[in-house]
Amino acid sequence: MEPSPRRRRAADAPTRSERRTVLVVEDDADLRAALRFALEDEGLTVESAGDGLSALQKVRQRTPDLVILDLNMPRMGGQDFLYAWRSGLETPGVPVIVITAESEALRAEDLGVSACLPKPFDVHQLLGTVKDLLAVPRGARAAAGRDPRGAETAAIAEALATALSTLLISVEGLATAPGLPDDLRAFAAAGLDAAQRASVLARRLHHLTDALE
Repeated sequence: MEPSPRRRRAADAPTRSERRTVLVVEDDADLRAALRFALEDEGLTVESAGDGLSALQKVRQRTPDLVILDLNMPRMGGQDFLYAWRSGLETPGVPVIVITAESEALRAEDLGVSACLPKPFDVHQLLGTVKDLLAVPRGARAAAGRDPRGAETAAIAEALATALSTLLISVEGLATAPGLPDDLRAFAAAGLDAAQRASVLARRLHHLTDALE
């Protein structure tokens, strides 16, 4: 007798021990719940944390297959979590997706993560990114990420110089604009984005420099 479609799907579904685990680090309880529902609907096991400190405890107890990380959180923010994890026992090849409302100018390479999505984000885009990253074997991701520290430091230093240059040009234009013109807001917005990105890059550069010592 041919099994029913429902039974076939149940038989084909991975057991809990076989499922990939995603750690969601987000202080907004409603967003955490929404992400849990969406990810579990894709057959993934979901762990969650409301701040970076709780997330650090979880990753040290059990390494997830992927991390979805907010940047602005109480107690320990996303950037501090990344630096603390990388300074300890980070497992190479674990992808990190950053979700943030901090600045649309931030890029994944600024933080050394796999992807960076600005809030509000499209859930389908996030799920697609999760699937793409989990489809790559961890060993392959770890090998691809073995960039010499010196080369990475040089690349970040160059990007930092570019971001700071944009900031200086914006601030100079704002400061010299006669009588506060209508484009003041545009100058201010550009300067703010560049300043935020420069701050992130500077902190990551400092972390990498400390690691080389």
